[in-house]
Amino acid sequence: MSDKRGLRATVFGIFKYSLKLTLAEIKYSDGIRLIDAVIQDAKARQRGLDNQIEDAVNSLIKSAQIIDDLNKSLNTKKEQLKSVQSEYHETLRLISITDEQKGAIAGALEKAVNKDRNKERIIAAIISFGVGLVFYVAGVVTSDPVRDILKPEATTITDRNQTLKTNESR
Repeated sequence: MSDKRGLRATVFGIFKYSLKLTLAEIKYSDGIRLIDAVIQDAKARQRGLDNQIEDAVNSLIKSAQIIDDLNKSLNTKKEQLKSVQSEYHETLRLISITDEQKGAIAGALEKAVNKDRNKERIIAAIISFGVGLVFYVAGVVTSDPVRDILKPEATTITDRNQTLKTNESR
């Protein structure tokens, strides 16, 4: 009996050990499934975080481009403002010219205009004289007495023919 008891104890020990292994295996596989689920969840969260980070980076890039465009526009507006300010200051300077300075400027302008006016009058007189001379010569050349003077040979030939006819008829 003691062998039976020893055998029973051994069988019971093996059963107990295999039961423990089975339970450990079940716990182990559940643990693996649990770990896989946690890893999958972490990966999904990481993908979500990666997408959020990528969206944030893209938004920052777009914002930087918009800021650059705004800076360029602002610089252009600054240049235009400087130009308008310089024109304004020049206008103020011109407004503040004294009567004495205005007279001097007007005199200088008048001299310049009158100086050119005399030249223009001389040139206009020469052109008028030249055109008048051309028309005078054209009128003289086309007049009847001058044409007769210019064509003396034709008249002479006609006179000779008449003289010949007169001599023959005698």
